[in-house]
Amino acid sequence: MQEKISIKRLMKESSVTLSDVAKASGHDRSAVCHAIDEDLINHIQQTALKLIEERNERVGIQLSLFKDGQ
Repeated sequence: MQEKISIKRLMKESSVTLSDVAKASGHDRSAVCHAIDEDLINHIQQTALKLIEERNERVGIQLSLFKDGQ
């Protein structure tokens, strides 16, 4: 079974440039670069989930204080 490679690597091996994708998709090169950077996407998603979790924890603590009458 072969390992899945990143889109960036697959583009490189296929000689498809960021500019090619930008032109074909109607987006600028910078947007394309950010959109296909899987490590960046994963990091941003993980950061968002961490913040959601932290804030929900704080809200939960505050809710329990209200329920306990404090």
